[in-house]
Amino acid sequence: MTTLESQHDATNKNRNVADHTNSANRLAATMRPINRIQRGMLIALLLAILPVACEKESANTSTGPAADDATTKSVSAEPTDSAVQKGERQTSDGESVENAIAPILDTSKLPADTKIRIERLQQAHLAAPKSSNRIENLGLGYASINEIEAAAGCFEAAAELMPRNFKFHYIAGLLRLRLKDAQTAQRAFERAAKLDPNYVAVHIRLGQLTLEGDPTVAKSHFEKALSIDANDEIAWWGLGQCAESRGDSDLAMKCFQKAVSIMPDYAEAHYAMAQLYRASGEEDAAIEAMKAYRAGRSPSISNDTIEFAFWGFASSDQEIVDVSLQHAKAGHPEKAIEVLQGAIRMRRDSIAIRQCLGAIYLESGDFVNAMNEFNVALRFAPESADLLTLLGICHLEAGQIQLAGPHIEKARSISPDDVKVLSAYGALCLARGDAENAEAAFRRALEQQPKDPALLFRASKASLALGDKSEARNRLNASVSIAPDYAPSRFSLGLLDMQEGNPKAAAAQWELIVNAGAAFPDAYLALAGMASQSSSFSDEIRFLEMGHANCTNSAALTNALAWALATTPRDDLRDTERALQLATKAGSMSDDVNHEFLDTLAVAQAATGAFDLAVETMKQAIRAAETGGATSERIAQYRERIAQFENKKPYVRSSN
Repeated sequence: MTTLESQHDATNKNRNVADHTNSANRLAATMRPINRIQRGMLIALLLAILPVACEKESANTSTGPAADDATTKSVSAEPTDSAVQKGERQTSDGESVENAIAPILDTSKLPADTKIRIERLQQAHLAAPKSSNRIENLGLGYASINEIEAAAGCFEAAAELMPRNFKFHYIAGLLRLRLKDAQTAQRAFERAAKLDPNYVAVHIRLGQLTLEGDPTVAKSHFEKALSIDANDEIAWWGLGQCAESRGDSDLAMKCFQKAVSIMPDYAEAHYAMAQLYRASGEEDAAIEAMKAYRAGRSPSISNDTIEFAFWGFASSDQEIVDVSLQHAKAGHPEKAIEVLQGAIRMRRDSIAIRQCLGAIYLESGDFVNAMNEFNVALRFAPESADLLTLLGICHLEAGQIQLAGPHIEKARSISPDDVKVLSAYGALCLARGDAENAEAAFRRALEQQPKDPALLFRASKASLALGDKSEARNRLNASVSIAPDYAPSRFSLGLLDMQEGNPKAAAAQWELIVNAGAAFPDAYLALAGMASQSSSFSDEIRFLEMGHANCTNSAALTNALAWALATTPRDDLRDTERALQLATKAGSMSDDVNHEFLDTLAVAQAATGAFDLAVETMKQAIRAAETGGATSERIAQYRERIAQFENKKPYVRSSN
């Protein structure tokens, strides 16, 4: 995602399944904070609202990759160790479900839509209790709400029904690892290994689990893994550990070195090497190995496709949203959308996923799809002030003030003191020309959050609407004192400086934005405009090139750079071929017909000698300008350009 007016910390949950420090805890999960991002004035509320809907147990509907198999027959099988919770089970309304094979959890305390999803899975199981696929889907549902004990019970029950199903035994083992039940996990993996002795990951896990208690058995598993995948770094580390336990330090060192050759930052392998170096008196080598250990990381079992697929299906809504937001933060909204749409296709439909999808569409300027997603989310929670606020913001961004009003007004009736609602109401009042009520709303919001830079920025708009430039500047200065890199406030300070006849101060504000590499197109465009007015054409193109690099999704910057490269009076700066490429790209970045973009395209076509084509494009620009409210002066300029192109003359700006 590009510049947001608000800042939001998302959480990237990355499972690491190779913690070598304890044989009973081989499946570790790490949680790291990710990204602070900013957007424009109204979109400021988006990700501030998102976390409310994205709790760990947020709303989901039905899930599970397994197609129903109601005809699955019970098979007399070797019993598992902790297969099923016995005794009477009850649904949330107290109904006895004694015919259940899988665990039936009490859903009464779950969020409403999560409750509906889990109860549907439970009811499907009760309707066909010996369907292993329905039990599998119920286990996936439990795992998605972090009910790991119940999920393990489901897969153990499925394994009882289908004792020759490798997947059921293996996933049961994975879940028991999550519960730090090493003995039960080991037995499940042993059953799985008998069913598919060529699955590398099961031997890695058995090697890890038996390493401390029986290195000989562990050695056989690591050797089996390497016979299938000779480049498995964890297996080489494991063989090194086995060799060291037998006192064969030379072989251990070779194994650890092989592991490091495959994965250079393998922390545990470097640590093991450091211990061997120290034991042999090679202190310098030990110190270097310890440095590598501290800078390294633990590996994951990357060749475990079953685990990857399982946790993909069993991920919580928050984890799916986090992955999507990581793509968005990296500037790939299309990948972010793909993740969320994929979840919906897998029947993972929820407030959190729909709300995040709507937010990404809204930030991308796709108001139609954004509105659709927010409306779907509202079906789950029609009285959600957050969703009503987002939908109202969406209509405001689309210029639909009358449609925005009812949503924001309803949000006010539900949560009249909520800061996000107050801020949206202030924006609505400004759009209606009601500066006094906008100011009142922002003041109430600031009483609760006086140090919110985005809120201070929005409140400054109300001050300006009331003609109070002094208060507007005070609020903007307060905003940048709290968040120095907050681009919207800095840019507005520059605008105030320009209005007060101080372009030097304005340029200083905007250069702070540009030098920080912020994805804020207006700053680059403003500085380029100032450079052009002073005939500093090299600076003009320099600012536009910086903006184009930092704001890759900005059609305005792409168009401006095309214009500058095609029309600059300096021959050494003019690049007509690239100008044509950029002008074509700018036109493709918007579904709307933009007469200014068509003007740039025509100028670039003429610059490359395609005068006849330039004339036709210029005629399209005139038609778009006439229907798009362009001034008569602008249309007259376009007609002059047509005459120029008909005379085979390109358009070049004056150097004065």
